[in-house]
Amino acid sequence: MSGIIEHQMRRAATSGGQLLGATPCSVREIVIELRAAMLKVHAHKDLSIAVQVESAARFIGDRADLTEALGNLLDNACTWCRERVRVTVAIDSHADTRRALVICIEDDGDGIPPADRERVLTRGGRADESVPGHGLGLAMVQETAELYGGSVAVGVSDWGGAKFTLSLPGMLPAEK
Repeated sequence: MSGIIEHQMRRAATSGGQLLGATPCSVREIVIELRAAMLKVHAHKDLSIAVQVESAARFIGDRADLTEALGNLLDNACTWCRERVRVTVAIDSHADTRRALVICIEDDGDGIPPADRERVLTRGGRADESVPGHGLGLAMVQETAELYGGSVAVGVSDWGGAKFTLSLPGMLPAEK
């Protein structure tokens, strides 16, 4: 497991943090693909995953990095929710380009206590030790965000569950 993590972090360090020359990719496509996968993986739940994505929102970076980060966040939301998950994606035109893409993933579960919010973003940091896991997924999300000059914030959703806000390099295509 450690070898896999180190390999992924070296790959991200050598490619993920570079914006110059990166081909922007569609965030909507990734979110739709992940939504379909999560509905299959979590088919044992009566689950609703609402998606609100600015159709023209683009991530400036490696598509695989974004897919992995969103996959981790969405899988956690689906795992811990009661029945509702929401993904919203927008471009903040007032933000620095490195944080202009704002992705929120929230659920209606029990949420993450304030004392645990910073810790869950570190390697091995987990809010519930009684459930199987390694505490690596959210750390990878945090490290990927930092490599791109972005950030991850943990808060409370409108439903009282967890809310993760991921800010990354993004843009809307230039209007013609």
